Amino acid sequence: MSFVILSLKTSATNYSLVLEDCRLGDEGAAILGQALRLNDKLRFLDMSNNGITGKGAEEFCERLIESYLRVVFMHWNPLGSKGGQAFARALKTNSDLQVLDLSFCGMGQAREQDPMPAAERQALNQAARRREPLERPPAIPLSKE
Repeated sequence: MSFVILSLKTSATNYSLVLEDCRLGDEGAAILGQALRLNDKLRFLDMSNNGITGKGAEEFCERLIESYLRVVFMHWNPLGSKGGQAFARALKTNSDLQVLDLSFCGMGQAREQDPMPAAERQALNQAARRREPLERPPAIPLSKE
């Protein structure tokens, strides 16, 4: 993890970071959230399938509020409603985030102890709808050689 933090701190061109299936857990999510302050170039972050729970999501989302990330993949993490609420709060103030994938994160399951309150779920849905579509990168012409 220290290599990732050093890379975020020193790289001027690191626009994307894929950490899928890296077993980050809650501690790694918290550390990565703190590292977001060090890099204002990072736009794409994939932390899918890392065992991140609601606790790790809350710590990560404290920094997500201030970040310039445009795309975050968090699918297949057991975030539960606690994690969903953390992302809903972050989306209220972060206007840069365009794509947030929280699929298969265990939110809203009937057997959960603390289901996401309707107001938080509505805020998450409204924040997702108000996002502007991502700008398409310019096409690269193919040479005719």
